[in-house]
Amino acid sequence: MPTTCARFLCLISLISAVTGCNVLSNGITPPQVSQVPQESKEAFKGHLPDANVGRGINLRSRAGDSFATLYSFQGGVDGDAPVGDLLNVNGTLYGTSSAESEACGHTCGTVFAITTSGHKSTLHTFTGNDGAIPYGSLIQVNGTLYGTTYQGGTNGCGSGTIGCGTIYKISPSGQFSVLYDFKGGSDGAYPFGGLVYLNGTFYGTTSEGGTVNRGTVFSLSSSGQEAVLHSFGLGLDGYDPQCTLIPVNGVLYGTTALGGGRGMKTGGTIFSITTSGAERVIDSFEVNTKKRGYTPLASLTYAEGNIYGTTSAGGETNHGTVFSIAFTGKKPKKAVTIYNFAGPPDDGQYPSATLSYANGTIYGTTNSGGEGMLYGTIFSLTPSGTETVLYNFSQNSSNPQSPSGGVTWLNSVLYGVTQYGGSYDLGTVYALSLRS
Repeated sequence: MPTTCARFLCLISLISAVTGCNVLSNGITPPQVSQVPQESKEAFKGHLPDANVGRGINLRSRAGDSFATLYSFQGGVDGDAPVGDLLNVNGTLYGTSSAESEACGHTCGTVFAITTSGHKSTLHTFTGNDGAIPYGSLIQVNGTLYGTTYQGGTNGCGSGTIGCGTIYKISPSGQFSVLYDFKGGSDGAYPFGGLVYLNGTFYGTTSEGGTVNRGTVFSLSSSGQEAVLHSFGLGLDGYDPQCTLIPVNGVLYGTTALGGGRGMKTGGTIFSITTSGAERVIDSFEVNTKKRGYTPLASLTYAEGNIYGTTSAGGETNHGTVFSIAFTGKKPKKAVTIYNFAGPPDDGQYPSATLSYANGTIYGTTNSGGEGMLYGTIFSLTPSGTETVLYNFSQNSSNPQSPSGGVTWLNSVLYGVTQYGGSYDLGTVYALSLRS
């Protein structure tokens, strides 16, 4: 079973083969980030676009925005290859580093905290039996942090691996315990996304396991009782979910990276599932088509009555898309493409991280593309489909490279992590201060 990093590269390789492409609250100003602007008072009241909207306007990095590296990971017990979104809790940011070796080496990943002024502390170091390679983003419930590890635990999942993954909780001071240890098989294995908490219960997905080993949706009580609500791959519902679920009107929504139909209509799905396990496919994507994107890897985002998401491939130039889903009452419509990524050098490509929404604007990252060709971008997007490249990551390895999560908006500063680059080329935490 590949590691997180290798797994993502395998999916990008699959995308390339098909397309032919080359592959936050205390207000402290981060170091080297000058003149953090006051929060904008003008919230864009966007409207849902028509079906033919999606070309947008792309700009290069904006003058006046200010970028800084807050921290460079050093490897070993300090962690390396941070992934996922940073979680803001009262002005402190929490995240995970994944480790790049399936054998773990010095560490199987970490949970860390970092202030907006760049002071980092390691809260927990995974050793294998308690989890390994924490890819999913953290959530906070009643002052406690909860997360998943992609591998690790005490139940083996085949040759060469160290477990099927775990669910854990950790206090902001570092008190750690495992809530659940996945067993594989029909129970599910390899949770790629994080957790969501709804009405006293946690919900999530596993990318493998289940009845036909193509992934599951599960629930978990606060006392650690797990139940499989749905097994993917039994019909045309897609498979390999890598997302964190989101709740909308008491129903959970997510994506599968693959499957969803016959013939070319196997590029993943958007689905809903009730807390009792009634699953429904909302939309399916076709591979190798310029009509729309396909292979959605990121979690969905709900804002002001619409769901937003990305596809990591496809679209007009085969570099990925941003889509939106409107609702008729409580019933979701089909996905509508609102932006097609153009690819390097003027735009990013292959978006794979969750979008953020603040003051009427969508923010996100691309893992690749931009002026650095292969090192990614930070972008903003209006709900009507006008995109702006806010920052281009550099091909200089001493600078942050390849954003491996979305951005967290805090007082007009965007915070995020990169998987590579920095002083040791082992990943960074960065901050982008936005001009007014």
